[in-house]
Amino acid sequence: MITRSILTGALLAGALGLAACGDNSTAPSVDKANQNAADAAKMKKESDRATADAVKMAEEKKKETDKMTADGAKWAEEKKDEAVREAALAKDQAQKLIDDAGAYIKDGKYDLAQTTINALKTLRPKLNVEMQGKIDQLTQTLETVKKSGADIKIPS
Repeated sequence: MITRSILTGALLAGALGLAACGDNSTAPSVDKANQNAADAAKMKKESDRATADAVKMAEEKKKETDKMTADGAKWAEEKKDEAVREAALAKDQAQKLIDDAGAYIKDGKYDLAQTTINALKTLRPKLNVEMQGKIDQLTQTLETVKKSGADIKIPS
């Protein structure tokens, strides 16, 4: 009976040993899971780095765009101011020429009046509608006076 107990115990111990050593199917799946986890962590780190780089580039582009917008607005403001000054200068110059042309017509100096009106016509694109109308009136007045020799009221 003792022999039988020893043999039974030996058989059980051998069976357990074979069971533990013979079936290693769970060990590779644990290693694979660990490798997959490491790969996923590496990919996440790379993704985070790429995202950070993209955010940095976007911020730099925004700064660049903001600067360009500010520069463009400044340029537009300068051009507007320049145009306003040029228009005021052209209006003042045109008014002087209109006054001169009117005086030339009154004095019978039709050639000088025509030369002055021609100078006014070069300023015409820079002038407002009101000033352009005065140029047209002067032109008509000069033509009428030349034809009739009459004394006509000169627009100013």
